[in-house]
Amino acid sequence: MNGLAILTLGLALSVDTAAMAIASGMAIARMRFRRALQIAFAFGVVQAIMPLIGGVLGAGCRRLLAHWDHWAAFIILTAVGLKMIIESFRIREVEEERKALHGSVLLLLAVATSVDALAVGVTLGLAHEQIVRPALGIGLVTFGVALGGLYLGRHSRHFHEQAMEILAGLVLIGLGVKFLAAHLGAG
Repeated sequence: MNGLAILTLGLALSVDTAAMAIASGMAIARMRFRRALQIAFAFGVVQAIMPLIGGVLGAGCRRLLAHWDHWAAFIILTAVGLKMIIESFRIREVEEERKALHGSVLLLLAVATSVDALAVGVTLGLAHEQIVRPALGIGLVTFGVALGGLYLGRHSRHFHEQAMEILAGLVLIGLGVKFLAAHLGAG
């Protein structure tokens, strides 16, 4: 997987993080830079770990699914992409400041926003793709997106997160189609 593909994947997977970070930036009255770094770091680390876990799971299932791996990759990425598009139409409320990103809430939100990365990791494992470099790239992109989102939310009261989620969902569906087309074209 080349650098542009990793960047695109990282951006698509970090849309939920961006929406959460923007909402939190709006809700947290006095965001200190150190706190913003801690929040962004937590999201980046969890987002990097999830595809690694998924990659191990996908590689472990590879033999069982050897003849169907391209279909599994297509179905997983398409399902995640469709989930993102459907979720873009749901109304999100800004977290109350007292609940915003402390301790276990931060960890739960980081895991919740990275479940898609777990599914993508499974897909990469099934597709015989190398996983460490993409996982690190996804984590770094998520860190940057979270940090930027926190400050964007702090300075903005309106953002088009629905369009971002739809675009991200379409990117993941496109990646699924690419996996399927590459395998069907090789066979």
